[in-house]
Amino acid sequence: MGRVYKTAMGKSIDIDNIMLRNEHVIAVGNRKVNAGGDELGAGGKVVKTRNQVMKEYYALNTPVADTSGPTIMADAPDVTVESGMDEVDEGPSTEVVVDAPVVDVVLAPEVKSLPKKFTPKEKS
Repeated sequence: MGRVYKTAMGKSIDIDNIMLRNEHVIAVGNRKVNAGGDELGAGGKVVKTRNQVMKEYYALNTPVADTSGPTIMADAPDVTVESGMDEVDEGPSTEVVVDAPVVDVVLAPEVKSLPKKFTPKEKS
């Protein structure tokens, strides 16, 4: 059972059943198709079914991998994992680290006091 909705009057409406019954009715709009997605020709006859239309679309718009160029693995240099120690075991290797330039930080102006909490006055 598909999508069944209750109306405000309490009646049940099966949307999938309605869609299935009206699948061959010409759709409203400027495309020449029926409600099922089939392309229509002169006199409302089916020229292409929805499945044929979708196969043509995917044949034209499916990306194909380019195998003519170099692959990542072939061009990648040999990668070795280093332990961070020199081969002579002189301790951990050191690298020159250039400090980033110091940037002035602009702070928001200080708030001297918090706003007073609103308290309604009593009516007299």
